[in-house]
Amino acid sequence: MTRPRLLHILWAVVAVMTIVTVSIVTQAVSLLADRRPRVEARRSEIARLLALRDQLTTAAAAGRAFRDAPAPTDLSLIELQARLLSAYRDSSKREVSTELPGGQELRRVELTYDAIPIADVMHFVYEAERRTPPWRLAEIELQASARRAGEVRVQLALETVVTSPGERITDR
Repeated sequence: MTRPRLLHILWAVVAVMTIVTVSIVTQAVSLLADRRPRVEARRSEIARLLALRDQLTTAAAAGRAFRDAPAPTDLSLIELQARLLSAYRDSSKREVSTELPGGQELRRVELTYDAIPIADVMHFVYEAERRTPPWRLAEIELQASARRAGEVRVQLALETVVTSPGERITDR
């Protein structure tokens, strides 16, 4: 083969390779454009799943901490009520226990007083929150009392979560 003929063949091969390369790149770009919405949807789904995994990890750690916590030492809110608020007559008291998943139980105590100093109510709530396990103030409704200044009519509900079986529901 002569040298000019060899150059023509090489140029033809380079031209064919360029055309093939451009064709492949064009196909790849159009294929990626078609799949872009699916890729973006999967990215957002993966981000959502990672956030859920983080929440699950946090919840599992909280569950382990709750299970590994020491046994309740002073669970009875009624005993605390008797110790701190015995000077005041409660007009109603209700204890409710509700089973939760995982062998846990939500305990709720609802109390109503017609005339009680607000400072004593807040001290009672403060002491209840310091118990083991802590009670949480779920609801409170205060109304001014007609009897004396500084006294209120109060309806409050406190809740806690325990792992031991609950006492039966009582109403009074």
